[in-house]
Amino acid sequence: MKPIIKIAFALLLVTGIPACEKPASDPLCPDLGPPSPSTVKVTRYGISEITTGSIEGSYYGQEVMAKDSLAIHLAPKTDYTVAEHVERKQPFSLINSAFACSPARYLVTKQKLLEFNITSSADFDAEHPAGTNLIDLFYTYDKKSNKSQLPAAIKDFASDLLVYESIIRFGKSPAIPGTHVLNFKVVLDDTSFVFQSGELKLK
Repeated sequence: MKPIIKIAFALLLVTGIPACEKPASDPLCPDLGPPSPSTVKVTRYGISEITTGSIEGSYYGQEVMAKDSLAIHLAPKTDYTVAEHVERKQPFSLINSAFACSPARYLVTKQKLLEFNITSSADFDAEHPAGTNLIDLFYTYDKKSNKSQLPAAIKDFASDLLVYESIIRFGKSPAIPGTHVLNFKVVLDDTSFVFQSGELKLK
C-alpha cells in the first residue's frame, strides 16, 4: 500500500467517514416525548444589558429616545441544570465523542411575584414624579410576541418573566429630557432583589 493511501486510511479510522445528515429520529437521542415542566428556583435577578434602537446596540451613555428605543434586558439566574450527555463512537472511528440530547423542557417556578417596582431618581412627567412606580409606563412581549403592558404581563405570565430573560421598554418618553437612574425592586414570596440601571440620558 502506498504511503499516501496508508495515511488517508489511518485518518479515516481516527476521524470517521463523514456521515450523511442524521435522520429526524436518532436512536442515540431517543424520543423524549412532549415538553414537560422543570420547576426551578430563582436565585438572582437583575439587568443583563441595556440596548437601544431597532437594530439593537449597547447603550454607552448617549442621549437616547426613551419611547420604544431603550431596551432593558432583565435576566434571572436559577438552579436549573441540564446534564443529559450520551457517549458514542463515530462510525469507523476509534475516538469517542460526547453530545447532548436536548430534553423538551419548559421552566416554571413555584415562587410567587408579590411586588415589581421601578422608580426613577428624577421626575418623569407630572403623573410620575421621582420615586413613584413607573411600571405602567413599560411594556414587554409574551412568548407569542404579543405586546403587553408590564402590569398586565406580571398578572398574566409572571412565571415566564421570572424564569426567562425578558425585555422591557418605555411606552412613552419623559416630559423633559434628563438623566435618570432607574431603581428596581422585585419581591418574591421567599426573597427579593434590588438593583439599578446606572445613569440613563433620556429624551
